[in-house]
Parts: sequence; structure tokens; C-alpha cells
Amino acid sequence: MPEDFILYCFEQLLRGLYFAHGRNVLHQDMKPENIMLMREEQLIVKIADLGISKVLASAHGQGKRSDGGTLFYMPPEAFTKQKIDYTCDIWALGCILHEMITGKKLYMEGDDPKSVENTE
Repeated sequence: MPEDFILYCFEQLLRGLYFAHGRNVLHQDMKPENIMLMREEQLIVKIADLGISKVLASAHGQGKRSDGGTLFYMPPEAFTKQKIDYTCDIWALGCILHEMITGKKLYMEGDDPKSVENTE
């Protein structure tokens, strides 16, 4: 993908998550399949499928356990049953950005994302 297209889409995704997180909504399943590109007067990037999203009790958003997500976009905390927060959406967004730049998933088929060491 062209760099300016990646930057435009990524900025729109950041704005969408900023809006959701500002309302205490944790998406919890960010992945390319949940991103819609719509052409109106200009390209509009939308985040879709809030099916497993959670409304968190506070802006700090800690205290929830993951109800799932898509394996290759989930942070290590989700595999170890630790409490999750908004950073799980940011992790997924980083995985998406990696995929947009390289054309490959951060983890490839056969890799086990659950084997990521928790360094805390």
C-alpha cells in the first residue's frame, strides 16, 4: 500500500478508537476484517463489529477480562487471563499497521501468539 494511504487510514483508525475509548468503550476485536473503507466525497475509514466490545466502568478501563477476539491481534494479557484495558485495542492497531506496511501478519500461520512471554 502507498505510504500516504496507510498514514491516512491509520490516522482515521486512531481517531475512531480515541472516540470509542473516550466513551469507555473497549472494542476488543480490532482486525482488518472489522475496518470498512467507504468512498463519499473522500475516503472514510470506519471501525465495525462491536459485537464483543465492552463498556468499561472508568476512563482508566481496568478490571475486565478478555472475552475473546481474533488470535493474531490479541495482546499477551488476553492469553494469560490478566485484566485488560484499552491497550489491547492499541496492540491490535499496531498489528494492523504492521500488516498494512509489510503485507504480512505479525504472526504467521503456524506461529503461536499465545507463546509470547509476559515480561511483567
